[in-house]
Parts: sequence; C-alpha cells; structure tokens
Amino acid sequence: MAFHFTALVLLSAMVLSSWTGAASPRHKETLRGYLVDLVCMREEAGKNADFAEKHTKKCLQMPVCSQGGYALLLSSKEVLTFDDHGNELARKLIAARRQESDFIIKATGTRQENTFHVLRLE
Repeated sequence: MAFHFTALVLLSAMVLSSWTGAASPRHKETLRGYLVDLVCMREEAGKNADFAEKHTKKCLQMPVCSQGGYALLLSSKEVLTFDDHGNELARKLIAARRQESDFIIKATGTRQENTFHVLRLE
C-alpha cells in the first residue's frame, strides 16, 4: 500500500511540474538590439526601413506608446516583446538616457516564444 501511495505522489509531482514549466527551465541570455515601442513598431516598421534608428525618445515616452509596451528589435528583424517587468525597466532606461534616438540596448533575460522576460536592461 505504501508503494502505491509513493508512486502516486511521484506521478502527481511530475504532472504538476510539467504544467508549471518546471521540467524545462529557460536559459538566460543577453541580446543586443533596438528598443522600440509596440505601437510604432506595428504602424511604422513596414513603411520605414530605418525606423528603429530614428525612433525618438519623445515618441518612446508618449503615453500611448509607453502604455502599449516595448520590445527588442534584433538585427535579424525578430521582435521580442517585453514582459511587464521589462516594460517598467524600459521606461526607466529611456528617462535616464540623454540621447534623442538610436536606442541600441543590451537586454538580459529569458525567452518564451516571442516574449522576453527581462532581468536587466543597459
């Protein structure tokens, strides 16, 4: 009887860990790319080849752009959307920088499909 109970507990733990993602940990990586807001990315990227380079601090700080969230645009043209923590870090980074455009940054975190779970921005 004790064997069946132990087996049931172990099986339950395995099922629970697969639901929570504990069985497949993501690895941390540091990526370099342009900081962009998702509103402008959707509207401008296809029309303007140098959109990311010329994207301004003023635009990044506009309420609609800030509230829409941020992303990292990689040189491969892949767009990684930031999680909530990353969006908050991006707002702080933008406010602290003196530059007016060309927001190339380094982002450290983990990927989950097209979302980047940000640990640090520089």
